[in-house]
Amino acid sequence: MEKNETSFSPGQMIWGVLLSLAGIGVFFRIPEVMPRVAQIQSLAGMTGWVRICFYLMGIILLAGGAQKIRKQSELLRVSRRRGSDGGNPEDPR
Repeated sequence: MEKNETSFSPGQMIWGVLLSLAGIGVFFRIPEVMPRVAQIQSLAGMTGWVRICFYLMGIILLAGGAQKIRKQSELLRVSRRRGSDGGNPEDPR
């Protein structure tokens, strides 16, 4: 099945919002989790790396969600413009 990336999808917009919220949740959760991670014997010497990995995961989730929201917003704007004037969506009028 071929992907249709030229039309707005509410499910993709919701997925983008959920990804962004998960990324924000990671940022709020890190300060609560890191003391427990430091208590784990095998990770005690690597808490800096673990913290970096958690922040990187949060950044990736937030950026991916923001990118998906931005793309779906553009597709929504194009589909509304196409519906209102009936013209070519590539036409910059």
